[in-house]
Formats: sequence, structure tokens, C-alpha cells
Amino acid sequence: MALKVLLRGVDQALGSPIAALKLERAAQADWQRFEHDRAQRQQRYPGLARAKASGEVLDDLNRNGFAIIRNAVDPEVLLRIKAEMESHLDAGTSLLEVSRDSARTPGDRAPARVFLTPEELSRGQGYVRQHTNYVAIAEPLLTCPSVAEVAFREELVDIASTYLECVPALAGLNLRKSFVNDLADFDTLYFHSDPNSPKFLKFFFYLNDVDENGGPFCYVRGSHHERFRGWRLKYRWTYDEIATAYGKDRILNLTANLGDMIVADTTGFHRGTKVKSRDRSMLTLDYLIHPEFGGTGAHFKVRRSDVERLPEQLRPAVDFLEVVE
Repeated sequence: MALKVLLRGVDQALGSPIAALKLERAAQADWQRFEHDRAQRQQRYPGLARAKASGEVLDDLNRNGFAIIRNAVDPEVLLRIKAEMESHLDAGTSLLEVSRDSARTPGDRAPARVFLTPEELSRGQGYVRQHTNYVAIAEPLLTCPSVAEVAFREELVDIASTYLECVPALAGLNLRKSFVNDLADFDTLYFHSDPNSPKFLKFFFYLNDVDENGGPFCYVRGSHHERFRGWRLKYRWTYDEIATAYGKDRILNLTANLGDMIVADTTGFHRGTKVKSRDRSMLTLDYLIHPEFGGTGAHFKVRRSDVERLPEQLRPAVDFLEVVE
């Protein structure tokens, strides 16, 4: 053990070349797995793997790493999702663990370790907002039924199929509300590059209009292609570190209104920004060619009735979900 610590210290003193080499080999293995799994999806669904997405959207994704599609979804659907979510937030039910950010030290980049209790969550949002930056819904497809109306839209599958060059599937999703408060930045408010897969797409739907003060999603233009030396050596990065690496002009806050859709390859550097003027609610959907995190991530659940309502050409979108009655 002492020898390992010594070697680690020497490696760090030299700029971590050994750690960087190990990470590079792991990344190469991930890309080999990606190419293998994409070929399998192409063979499995040869008739569906055809490019349909707008050339402009694809150009934006390839060049910048993101695209914004205005008026993509009926706002009424998103407002129903928001109402379903609010009912659970008010009652403190069907929530993922909620970090007690009020007990954390500003600058803490480690994963949350202390969480609010069920009794505290049941006190309602007025209490919860004083102690955390955000709350998220557990099993959104089951807890908030209207989510399925957005999650399996043909436009999403077309865009992801075109970008990934095969028919992908929904592998992960997040339904979250971020609070206006005076707590410090933690977790996803730092810049990071998602390790879900070497290449994949996230679709973001704000459930309310979001301006510069409303906590917009922030993306570093072109960072899905261009990396800086040592970018894999840690997960969380500050604004100043990213600005030094890429330049402030490439750090963009993506504002949008209810009904708009933001699409991003979040292997590029990104973060959430602190909400200042009003709470922000958002639905996020991950489309990949294989289960997230090499298959070690959670398998989200979907109702069989929602699957059976899908047209045949959209059924592959549930391949990585657990179908329940």
C-alpha cells in the first residue's frame, strides 16, 4: 500500500503521465465497444437506420456539439409533466436522494454524502429549497405519466439515429427542479463531461421559460471534439479552468422557452447554471446505442401500456428500459 501511495505521488509530481495513459487505454476500449455495439444495432435494425434529421440540426451538432430547435413540442404536454412533478415535490414522494447542500462546504466537488430525510422532504418545497439546489423525480416514466409523450417522440429518434448512425434507444432520463436560494454551487453546477458513452445525445426540455437568470444549460462550443491535456484526470472543473482551456467566448448559456428543445452531445463540457430569478424545471432524455456506463447504470422502468402504444418503428427506443405492468 505504501508503495502504491509513493508511486501515485511521483506520478502526480510528473503531471500524472501514468494515470493519463491508463485513462487513454480505457477510452480506447470504450470506443471499441461503441463501434461493436453500433454495428450490432445497424444489423438488428437495417430498415430503420436511415437519416431523417434536418441537415441544419446535424451540422450544428457536429460543429458545435449542440442545437436548439424552437417550438418543437406542444407546451401543454410539458405543463402536464410539470404539474405531475409538482404534486410529488409538494408531498415529498417519489424523489431521488436529495443532497443536503446546506451542510456542504463551498468548493466541494465530491459527490453528495449527506441527504435530507423523508420526514424533511414531507415538509414541502418551502423547507427543501433552503437546504438543496435541486430535487429529482425517481422513475419519471412511471411517476409522471405524461413524460412518455415526450420521451419517445419520432423527432428525437430521428435526430439521434442520424447523429449516431444507427437506431438508438432511451437509456436514461432525469426530471428535476432547481431552486432559487443562496447556497453555493455543487455537483452538476461545475463543468463536466458525461461518461455515459463515448458518443450520445441528451435532449433537454425546459418546463418553463429560461433566460440568462433562469439557470440555463451551459455548453462549451466544440468541446465534444476538442479536448485539453489532462481533461480526464478529474470530473469537476471550475469556470475559470474551462475558460482558460477554451476561452470565455466558447462558453455559451443556452436559453430557451417552454416548447423549445435543446439537443447536445454531452461528452462535451457543460454544466447547469445557478438559478437566480425563478425556479427552473427540466426534463432530460439520454439516447444511446447501448446501456449507459457500460451497462452498470440503472435500468429505468416503463409501463407496458406505454410501449404497446408506440408504432412499430419506435419500439427499438425501449430496448434498454425495463418493461413493467
